[in-house]
Amino acid sequence: MEINTKLFQALSLLSENLPAGSPLVFNKDTVSLTAGPRELIKITSSKMLLFGSYNLEPKIIDSETTFPKPFPVQVGKFGSFIKEIAKSGIRLNHLGIRYFCGQPDKELEWYKQLTVQTGFHVYKEGSSEEKDRWYFLGDKTGWRNPLFEIILTRKRPSGPYEWTPHFQIDIDTHLNGDELKEIANRCLWSDFYKWQLDDAEAEGTVLLMGMIGVASGTKVCLGIGTKLRDTKYHREYLLKEI
Repeated sequence: MEINTKLFQALSLLSENLPAGSPLVFNKDTVSLTAGPRELIKITSSKMLLFGSYNLEPKIIDSETTFPKPFPVQVGKFGSFIKEIAKSGIRLNHLGIRYFCGQPDKELEWYKQLTVQTGFHVYKEGSSEEKDRWYFLGDKTGWRNPLFEIILTRKRPSGPYEWTPHFQIDIDTHLNGDELKEIANRCLWSDFYKWQLDDAEAEGTVLLMGMIGVASGTKVCLGIGTKLRDTKYHREYLLKEI
């Protein structure tokens, strides 16, 4: 599928700019997100396999929404952006998906059953949106381990360019919000960021988020943490195992 091809290309460019020991492992036409020796998610040419077995791709493919104009995934511009921000050091925080789910409690139980005997866990983070549930799969005992995020929403999108459904790539950086906006202006486009999280106590922007394109009806989103994001604190205190 187109989404698989675009993600493989984008994650290849990301991996080239990550420090040694990248959690992204490539094998011919597949890429896997790993936490230590264990595999969290594998993207093949036609599937997204959680724990190597459970295909999540049908949950995020949208073949019905009509887009007013083509918005192909900008892999080349994404690569230029990643190369630029990597000069100050970057780390993969997590990959993830967001999709509509009418029965989030039942869906959560399904994910919890999948983690049995994998050594991974399900964590919950408090959501700022009433109709959203934020979960992470993985192992936070090593706070640098990347996780896989699952956002379940009971809100149907009202327009083609809303966040649902999407696949997200989320990166930690050592840059501030203004620096990230300036680089996006040069390497991507001027209004790339559509959402940001500000922290009054930290007196600055913690997280920025934009969309690099659409493939197979799925938005491909990029989350960028600024130097104010404290991933260690997030893992240890904000994520609660369930």
